[in-house]
Amino acid sequence: RREPNKTEAAYRREILGRRTDVVGIKYEGITLRMANGHRYTPDWVVVTAAGAVECHEVKGSYALHSQQRARLAFDQARVEFPWIVWFWSTRTKDGWA
Repeated sequence: RREPNKTEAAYRREILGRRTDVVGIKYEGITLRMANGHRYTPDWVVVTAAGAVECHEVKGSYALHSQQRARLAFDQARVEFPWIVWFWSTRTKDGWA
């Protein structure tokens, strides 16, 4: 079973953990199958008290080639699943962007 890395765990604690509208949080809780045959698994899946489903992708401040691939999959998933609320968060030296 996979566990969050340090950046993902910090996001859970510092951002998601402070929200009062959350009723459920799951690390890599869903995998979406897209029309092009690719799959995408967001880092965090959140369900709010209002019933909204949110997918959060968390990255460190340095850019790797794999981060570009993740961004392409993230953007495609946003197009194919518009009823989900999407968040791309990057840790910076000043906090989260």
